[in-house]
Amino acid sequence: MIEPIRAFVICPDQEILDSAIKFLIEKEFEADGVTNAESALANFGDKPYDIVIISGGIDNRTREIFRKEFSKVNKDFEFVEHFGSPENLLPELIEAFEE
Repeated sequence: MIEPIRAFVICPDQEILDSAIKFLIEKEFEADGVTNAESALANFGDKPYDIVIISGGIDNRTREIFRKEFSKVNKDFEFVEHFGSPENLLPELIEAFEE
């Protein structure tokens, strides 16, 4: 059996986060998410995530902190910045894994 892709979603809006996680699970991803930077930094190391998805509403400085800190825990993950609706996320995920 193939392991599902593990996604870690960071989105400050709980409703959008829930929608994104639901969408990912429907596409057979394993998905977890948080709504704030503190939780993101505390929880990223819980699993060996394959991809980090960051939505709008998170400033560039915080995004760079995530890249730096997450790389200390897991050097092999994709980083996707997504600014649209969850339904438009799939092409960005496919592109991230093709690079």
